Amino acid sequence: MRLLLFSALEGHELADLFFERQVQGYFRLVSSHIQRRIEEGKFRPVDAQAAAYGFNGMVSHYGLTRLLFSNRVAQKSRAEMVDEMVEIFLGGVALADDVAPDSRPAR
Repeated sequence: MRLLLFSALEGHELADLFFERQVQGYFRLVSSHIQRRIEEGKFRPVDAQAAAYGFNGMVSHYGLTRLLFSNRVAQKSRAEMVDEMVEIFLGGVALADDVAPDSRPAR
């Protein structure tokens, strides 16, 4: 992780290679899934790429915080936290009929 962050900050070609091989493919996959759900009428129309970055931001920030400050992070298990993040995300993008009644956002 340190090497990756350092190479990105220094503009090294390693960062470009990592981005092309790992990051772009991942975001294409997630964005295309979100776009497909939009087209199926399951998600409300949002920018699929922005939604993918938003979801990843929740998950990666939690992961980084847990890695750096494990003794200070919420005491829920990782699985419980992931379930919560998925529910929060889907509450924002799923159409009301496709969200379980107990997980719908307050209006």
